[in-house]
Amino acid sequence: VYKRQGVHVRPGFQDLKFKGRNLPYFNTVQGALDYVDEYRSNSASANSGATAAGGQGCCNSNSQTSGEDTSTQHLVFLHAGTYRGEFLVIDSDVALIGAAPGNVAESVILERESESTVMFVEGAKRAYAGHLTLKFTPDVTSTVPHHKHYCLEVGENCSPTVDHCIIRSSSV
Repeated sequence: VYKRQGVHVRPGFQDLKFKGRNLPYFNTVQGALDYVDEYRSNSASANSGATAAGGQGCCNSNSQTSGEDTSTQHLVFLHAGTYRGEFLVIDSDVALIGAAPGNVAESVILERESESTVMFVEGAKRAYAGHLTLKFTPDVTSTVPHHKHYCLEVGENCSPTVDHCIIRSSSV
């Protein structure tokens, strides 16, 4: 189902069916990431570690790299909207890409009020986030301290690419 197109996050489209199109839509970013993880684990077990779909993977094959891990980077397209409250921990090579008309980064917003908005952790060696606004707006009336939480957090043993993103944090 999801070989080259990637998966799409577009609230309200998950249950809609279009003739001639079989694109996987999700209402939440986490739902799409869970789907990608499930696809990755099913492909790995079914193909004994080989790249799925005859070298194409489920979305995008980055087999041009020499001497590096050439596992597939999965694509998740986030359509215009504000995605609030999702706790996003990226631990694999997935690409989160904003998709909207006009100024894309201003139209696709990931926002949290507690904990970090997006966290890249071990396993996200070639992860990508692009054309998004990342916002961390902690509740000033909350008694829970947020001094260890950020808009964007990059952990150990990972090196994601963050490209054409607007990063806003009102943390003090």
